[in-house]
Amino acid sequence: MNDTSYSENLNIIITNPNSQDASVSLTSPSQLFTNQTTTVSAQSTKVINVPAPMQTDYMDYYVEYGVIENKTIFIDSSQPILVVASNAHDDGGSEDKYTIRPICTLGTDYRVFGDEAADLNQQLKSTNVYTIIAVQDGTKVLTDPINANVTLNRGQQLTIATYYWLTNIKVTSTKPVAVLAGAVCGFGYYNPQICSHEALMVGPTTNWQTHVPYYKFRPAEVGEFMALIRDDLTNIYRDGVLIFSNLTANHYVIFGTYTGAYIEATNPIYGVAVGAADLNGYGAPFFAHLPNDKNFVTDPVMFSVGAVDDDKGLQHRIRLMTRVYAIGTVTINGPNNYVYTPNGLLYIRMGRSQYYFVDVRVDPGLYTVSTTTSTTTYCVTVYGWGMFREYAFTPTYNLTDDGTC
Repeated sequence: MNDTSYSENLNIIITNPNSQDASVSLTSPSQLFTNQTTTVSAQSTKVINVPAPMQTDYMDYYVEYGVIENKTIFIDSSQPILVVASNAHDDGGSEDKYTIRPICTLGTDYRVFGDEAADLNQQLKSTNVYTIIAVQDGTKVLTDPINANVTLNRGQQLTIATYYWLTNIKVTSTKPVAVLAGAVCGFGYYNPQICSHEALMVGPTTNWQTHVPYYKFRPAEVGEFMALIRDDLTNIYRDGVLIFSNLTANHYVIFGTYTGAYIEATNPIYGVAVGAADLNGYGAPFFAHLPNDKNFVTDPVMFSVGAVDDDKGLQHRIRLMTRVYAIGTVTINGPNNYVYTPNGLLYIRMGRSQYYFVDVRVDPGLYTVSTTTSTTTYCVTVYGWGMFREYAFTPTYNLTDDGTC
């Protein structure tokens, strides 16, 4: 018998940054979702509710084996849009968000990851999950070392859930696929106060870089950084000091910091931030993409903060990251004629690097980030927290290698 006691609020948050309205269609092969076409007005946001049973692996039913389902939602728009997925418990706890990558940015080679708290304490075991979504018929998918070898058609997804090691498992396919990774309720490694939903839409290995700047997210006392390794014989440097040598393609690295760090590698790596609660119970574990140079932009970026009801009572931050020569040139425009260009003295250096960031507290609303010069490049991460809750998403990372789509 299927369980119907769902307690999740699932939403798709669509932002239209254009001067023209966008006609957006949402379709799914699943009968659980009602196909629909809607209009997202120019420079506005619309929230689409998704039935909770659309979740893959809900309530841990499919632990320790793979399952193929047809629950994918395809989104087509007449204008370029930003799409963010949101999942939160309706009891006010446990949530995360992630930016949905458009099909033009997908690849055929990925690495996935999960919550590794069990490495610290077996009592902290969480269900780690990854999902592979086909966007073309006849897509052959291979995962290693689990050795799942299946063929998927458009709209089908393969999900594998396990209580055990998942991080840096290799996923390859004969045609571009979307890959999501996370944990049903992970604890994180350095701050195991509570568990929370952790989710991220993963970038393909072609989007990786050899350096990743990082600084911890509030309110956690210790920030947690995770790096996935793509190639054998990879060395990892933290602020210029060698910390790991001769890593293999099966390795990953986790470390904690009270501030930040600049991570460099001899081969491309993928950086993931893991959130956490503080000792007073504010915040929660989450997964967030850590931007690298390939994710920096020059054009304005529009996104919504606190678009869903679950987020209205949270503290929200917009994190601006740029290089040292460009600090003080990035401006935030928001509701009620809000305009703010953070002074360069407010920026904080990210380890021993040329990258600096500033966190700006904002209220819920629609925001646009832009630069005052044509040569400035920057990146944005949005995050927010409350009691036993936290989320993060990066609206400027859904780009191809050349910054276009």
